[in-house]
Amino acid sequence: GGKITLKSEKGKGATFFVTIPYKPVQPENEKDNSNNENVTEKQDKYTILIVEDEEVNYLFIETLLEDEIEINCNILHAKHGKEAVEICRENSEISFVLMDMKMPIMNGFEATKLIKEFRPDLQIVAQTAYTTIEDKEKAFSAGCDDFISKPINKETLNEIMNKYLITK
Repeated sequence: GGKITLKSEKGKGATFFVTIPYKPVQPENEKDNSNNENVTEKQDKYTILIVEDEEVNYLFIETLLEDEIEINCNILHAKHGKEAVEICRENSEISFVLMDMKMPIMNGFEATKLIKEFRPDLQIVAQTAYTTIEDKEKAFSAGCDDFISKPINKETLNEIMNKYLITK
């Protein structure tokens, strides 16, 4: 919804203008719930682990889950696969994992294999910018239950959340 424009003068340089729409955040008690398009059975509180080494990507997914899709959830964050394995070992209440596949220390493929050894029923969805058929096959071979391509959008994430959490 934004736009980028520029003003250039030969020999003097260019000025770039970036316009981004601002949508103010309403306090919880002021929200109009009469037009909520995501009204599904969301009475339970879910614990979701987001495994993402890029802070901006993590914050984006967190915002989608809490503010756009409005899932009642407790979100945990791991910055690499080794940390994800440790968090899953220590937190049996985790009901869903969004796993980045390309990370430092331990990638998502290795982490998924290890997590599935002790939590075989835990739903793990791969999220990656690399969407070749080989990458998808590698993710499924590692034990991932599904695959989301980056950049992640609200509709796709909402479908995945409904598929693996809401309909349980």
